[in-house]
Amino acid sequence: MLKCFVKTVLIICFCTNGFAQELPFYSMSNVAEFKTKMAETAIKTKTIASEFVQKKHLSFMEEEIVSKGLFFKKENLVRWEYLTPHPYAIVINNNKIFVIDENGQNKLDARSSKVFKKINDMMMGFTQGDLFDNNDFSINYLENNKRYLLELTPTAERMKKFLKRIDVSFDKTDYSVVKFKMLELSEDYTTIDFFNKRINEDISAEKFRIN
Repeated sequence: MLKCFVKTVLIICFCTNGFAQELPFYSMSNVAEFKTKMAETAIKTKTIASEFVQKKHLSFMEEEIVSKGLFFKKENLVRWEYLTPHPYAIVINNNKIFVIDENGQNKLDARSSKVFKKINDMMMGFTQGDLFDNNDFSINYLENNKRYLLELTPTAERMKKFLKRIDVSFDKTDYSVVKFKMLELSEDYTTIDFFNKRINEDISAEKFRIN
């Protein structure tokens, strides 16, 4: 159960084609400039709302598992809302993590929450500009003509037990995250594409309300 939820939060961690269909990536020419631009974008970004499509590739299944939903972020509040095929949501509010489904609202236990907090800190780093200070991952910086790509390899032992690498792709025009890929040790992988992103529009506090 914990592994399943951790994987979910990691990948719904932030939109077009798969990485394999993109132009080849090469070493980023100016990492310092990229970090500066990311920090500037983070200061300007107050809220994010986006649609997403998640695809899970499992070696024992012929077809990918496709899910669709909505992502909301406001300050330190996050909501991942799955619409299909099974509706449920994950809400992160003041370091409290809840899963909401047809059975109601459930808070994760202390052990799960400790892991989730680390993951949430990493996710927040993408939009707050301090991702590069996260010591749980080593980062390889790449780019092509249209995108930046960060390959994050886990260094924390608890992550290394099931996670091989996370790839995060950024649009070069606005420095927003457009694709997220998580590769497991088993070589199974999950991708999320973000589209119809809306930056700095008003998001109701009700989206993040927990009891």
